[in-house]
Amino acid sequence: MRKKPVRGISLYPGLSDCTAGDNEKILLQAATRGCTALFTSLQLPEADYEKSRQDLQRLLKLARQHDMEVIADYSPEGARGLGFTGNLAGDIALARSLGVTVLRLDGGLSPNEMKELLTETGSIRFCLNASTVTDSLFISELKGTGDFSDSPIIAVHNYYPRRNTGLDISFFCEQNRRWQERGIPVGVFIPAASHRSPVYTGLPTLEEHRELPSAEAVRQLTALGIDAIFFGDPAVTEEELETFEAACFDKTAFHLTMVPDAGVPKEFFAEAFAVRPDRARDAVRAADSRPRLKKLGLVVKTQPARPRPAGTLTIDNERAGRYQGELQITLRDLPADDTVNVIGHLPVEELLLLRAVQGVIEQLKFEMR
Repeated sequence: MRKKPVRGISLYPGLSDCTAGDNEKILLQAATRGCTALFTSLQLPEADYEKSRQDLQRLLKLARQHDMEVIADYSPEGARGLGFTGNLAGDIALARSLGVTVLRLDGGLSPNEMKELLTETGSIRFCLNASTVTDSLFISELKGTGDFSDSPIIAVHNYYPRRNTGLDISFFCEQNRRWQERGIPVGVFIPAASHRSPVYTGLPTLEEHRELPSAEAVRQLTALGIDAIFFGDPAVTEEELETFEAACFDKTAFHLTMVPDAGVPKEFFAEAFAVRPDRARDAVRAADSRPRLKKLGLVVKTQPARPRPAGTLTIDNERAGRYQGELQITLRDLPADDTVNVIGHLPVEELLLLRAVQGVIEQLKFEMR
């Protein structure tokens, strides 16, 4: 069974979006709802550093009191406003004293230098930029445990404030593969309904998530096997936190609207279907629907042929011969075929999910509506 991802929030002391009291309230609500990680930044040019250091220290202390992992974005130059000097060993010690448990670096260190620092500094761990580190040789010299909560090195993608700059999902999946196959867990950001200053267009990693409801983004990322998901925007509502956990699921259960008189009993859909690994261009195919039909002793009677727009659930009827019982979801618009019965339709958001995860999921399960 796929492990549910770690859930986290992002808070930025020193920004005008949330007061210190707001940040503490959001953190307590998130901890109550099972969030176990906090992301923050030590290098925001918009932050009021005169007040943010005290607020940051108080917030991170509260996070650690609730056993939350604290990941802080850091660069030697960007963090000087908070009293960091640019000397990495000294800055690591200062970060630890503030309550940081994981320091996110954009680059500048070799794998050997990281190993030396991990040995010298003990409890702090490193986070690398999952979006911009593309050197497979560099990544291959690193080694993680696969567990976001204890791996000495993790990778977290960027968030992208400017519209039209978020990652393409194909590149995103390829980057994740590079990290995860070496045991390095990967984190990602989704936007909240209320967007952070100064751009106010959300803080997603993937561009297609910018306008997507957070619950749908979480379902997609969970199906893709992401290890940790963070709200990038700080002003997360209690309702969003409530739906956060519910959206993290173990099997890809697609919401499906059945057509009247589909002619296939519910027992046929009682268990998940295996997905064929040889991806077809036009449809996602179930690998075990035909033997299941035979085992149940069912015959699929021919129904009037109908067009099959993208997102249509179909089953081959008795005219299809040995293909009777072939279950598919169309990925593009297909014409009517008298050997194929239309039995259901996926809503638009479910089709988006299917297209995103079709190369990753191994099972199909349906929730009838």
